[in-house]
Amino acid sequence: MRSACGLWAFIAVIAVFSLSAFGNGPEDPSITPLLTSTGQENTRIPVGELRIWNDDKQIHVQYKITNADWRLTSTHLKILNNAEKIHQRKSFLHSNRYEREKIHAGVLEFTHKVPINWVAPRDLLIDADAEVMPITGYTSDVMGFTHSLPQTVSLSVVHPSPDLMAYSQAVIADGSFLDGFHYSWCVDLDRKIEQNVWYTADVYSIFEELPKNFLECPENLDLVNWILNENFVGKPSPYLNYYTYGDVQRLIWDLLDNENTPFGLEPWDRKRVEEIREKALARGEGFIPGCGQRLMVILVPVDEIQEIIAQPIAIAVPVPCVPAVHKATVSVQTVYTTQKKWGVFFASPIRIPAFS
Repeated sequence: MRSACGLWAFIAVIAVFSLSAFGNGPEDPSITPLLTSTGQENTRIPVGELRIWNDDKQIHVQYKITNADWRLTSTHLKILNNAEKIHQRKSFLHSNRYEREKIHAGVLEFTHKVPINWVAPRDLLIDADAEVMPITGYTSDVMGFTHSLPQTVSLSVVHPSPDLMAYSQAVIADGSFLDGFHYSWCVDLDRKIEQNVWYTADVYSIFEELPKNFLECPENLDLVNWILNENFVGKPSPYLNYYTYGDVQRLIWDLLDNENTPFGLEPWDRKRVEEIREKALARGEGFIPGCGQRLMVILVPVDEIQEIIAQPIAIAVPVPCVPAVHKATVSVQTVYTTQKKWGVFFASPIRIPAFS
């Protein structure tokens, strides 16, 4: 439960299988999620499944895309004898090594069929990965954008935003591409911020580790990021009139803070707040900005010794759409358990190589 308060990507294969997981046919495969990866757990995107089964002559390793926004462009499979573990006279494989790479023209499914020899028990090590392409041809570079953010900026705010489209309006200077005017939102009621006063503020993406002890419910940042991308302010409400900046700000405090207040929010309405909350809970879980969307960035005013001296605020900044390469693989060691069936012995930890 929630607290109240440009073109290529490599696939990650992530799972721990149980014993005798491999079946005798495609109707009973071992299934592992396929996820893109930037090396950060909360930025992986589920795109499909890796399915493994066997018959009398072959191991079938099937890459199956289940996310309609992605397509397979290449698959790579490597199987090795794990000779250091168990020494046998003969191998499951007809040779001591199997490796295949296949280029695909944007397909939804492909199966590698690996010849096997059932003469004697033998451990095998299976490495599987793939390249996928979003059907738009582009993807958002969330982590690259995060790394490009300036460490500090000069910050000044006024409340409310003069056009009443946000709780406040921020002016940023000395922040490179962040310089200029931004709609801004309060994320912490424990501190105040003076209007038209210049502060030095540390800059954080919501995918970075944030300073301690100023956000009570950081687990809800994905919901708030989704809300800021929906541009509710000024849109008609099914319940009453139009959504206001007060409705959005009140919900941000509900989701992120352990305090709340009606002051400075007029006009706002509890039923409109609940309408936005329901939509965010239904659609914003695990939200990661895509192409044309915005990333929530938090600005934290600090003094010379890095103490927080004023109210942290949030802005939403467009994420660039650029080619992004992500890679992750998993090794699965399997062991022969019963006649003509495979059972999985264990899965090794995820290995995430450096970016290409």
